[in-house]
Amino acid sequence: MTAAGGLPVIVFGAALRPDGQPSDIMQARVAAAVRFASCIPGSWFLVTGGAARNGVTESQAMHRLLTDAGIFLNCITEETRAEDTYQSVRLCSDILKQEGYGGEIAVVTSDFHLFRCCLLMRLAGWRVIPVSAPSGPLLSWRGLRLRLHEFPATLWDAILVVLWRLRHKHRN
Repeated sequence: MTAAGGLPVIVFGAALRPDGQPSDIMQARVAAAVRFASCIPGSWFLVTGGAARNGVTESQAMHRLLTDAGIFLNCITEETRAEDTYQSVRLCSDILKQEGYGGEIAVVTSDFHLFRCCLLMRLAGWRVIPVSAPSGPLLSWRGLRLRLHEFPATLWDAILVVLWRLRHKHRN
């Protein structure tokens, strides 16, 4: 599952096209992850996203992009159930803990989504290396819409992660 205990590179999913093919945003995230990991010997990929289109989950599409880029199968782990960012944080944290991992992680996502993902992973107890993937021009309706969505979503997800951590702490 992991590449000799190396650095986990978590790649957050992005919506697929209606036909199940990777969107430009997803392709940019995977490309940024591959570039980053090429400088870190022993790194491995944890792709997250269970939202499906045309029978393909986000994690499956990213897995395919990684193997197409020459990444070995034993260096890729899929988290296949998360339907949103909060669930990705929670389920990836569970996978890392099940593997006995407790070190630093790399978080790869689009520039507009990076603050939220890094904040949530930090609130979940991880030391984070942020890795940004370009998402396109800020001064477009699409760019503005994506960025405006992040403000309320960040607040809501942060509350969910803090509550999850508090519940999880009391169980142990």
